[in-house]
Amino acid sequence: SRRERVGVRGVALSLLFFLPLLAASGCLFFRRPEVVFRGMSVNSFGSGGAEVEAAMDVFNPNGYKIGVEKLTYHLTVNGADSGGGTVDQAVSLPARTTTPVRVPITLDWTKIKLHGLDILTKGGIDYTIEGEITFSTPLGTFHRPYRHAGTYSPL
Repeated sequence: SRRERVGVRGVALSLLFFLPLLAASGCLFFRRPEVVFRGMSVNSFGSGGAEVEAAMDVFNPNGYKIGVEKLTYHLTVNGADSGGGTVDQAVSLPARTTTPVRVPITLDWTKIKLHGLDILTKGGIDYTIEGEITFSTPLGTFHRPYRHAGTYSPL
């Protein structure tokens, strides 16, 4: 009937009007967050290993809040595999804001014991940490890889 056609036409006109506004406001697009690695710190030593924390800043360039669901990591020390894992970490990233994110890592002495003397002889150890951050957004789930190489020196 005529009433149904006017109703459908009204909905279509509303969509044509509001979709460009939503797109212009950035609500329909996902911009990849920027990850800046800040460093590694040793929190504690034990007989079985060390508790280490990787610090990074994550900038959310979107006009809406997104969340970090989980982080994966793989660590190498002086080129040798030193372990990896997954951290389920719920962190909220407000719109257009940089948020610090910390990744707790447990190092097993059996995997890195050969490199312990490098701290004394070379003054530090070379490391690489890489992985993926899983983000939850109103548009779905997205993955962002990260990688950083550096030298850890306790001095």
